[in-house]
Amino acid sequence: MSINWNSINDGLRPEAEEPVLLAKDPTEDLINNCRVGSLIVHEDSGEVEWFVGNDCHVITLSSRTYWAYLNEKALSIPDTDDEKILINCLQEYMLKLQYFEKKFQKLSECMMTSGKGTYPLDYFIAGILNRSLSLIYGFDTLLRSVNFIGALHLVRPHLDNYLRLSASWLVKNPHDFAKDVWEGVAVRNIRDRDGKK
Repeated sequence: MSINWNSINDGLRPEAEEPVLLAKDPTEDLINNCRVGSLIVHEDSGEVEWFVGNDCHVITLSSRTYWAYLNEKALSIPDTDDEKILINCLQEYMLKLQYFEKKFQKLSECMMTSGKGTYPLDYFIAGILNRSLSLIYGFDTLLRSVNFIGALHLVRPHLDNYLRLSASWLVKNPHDFAKDVWEGVAVRNIRDRDGKK
């Protein structure tokens, strides 16, 4: 198992308000056995609970005793020429990549079930997630076939996804932004809150 599960029973807690995966037991099935939430501390009572969902739903720590970081720490490649160490490092990162894909799927499920319907920004983000998942699959396939040069070229479109997603938070109305993109307006031609392209 590549996900590092932490247990509140061992005294391990995430930082308050940091998004984490929550589970009753360590699991590899993130879609069916996990929730996304964050630790909250009530200022008045000091009580600590999990905040989950979009309807201000709060659950006890004991209802989900295991948690794992949603955000991955920065990865690095060891400074060595030892092929065995590098191969082990690559395999470890490939497992992280597979779980990154599962985390994407879990987050997209949470996004699509939030709110009171489907909004233009939901479609925009769903397209980005679909493209990202395809890129992860392609990257994984190319690395497993030792086609490193081919895999390298998939980093740029993944970065493009991130930039397009970030752009939706720079505008006054993200839903209008998503509609404009849907209608064919280039992201580089849309103006942000300050009127800059």
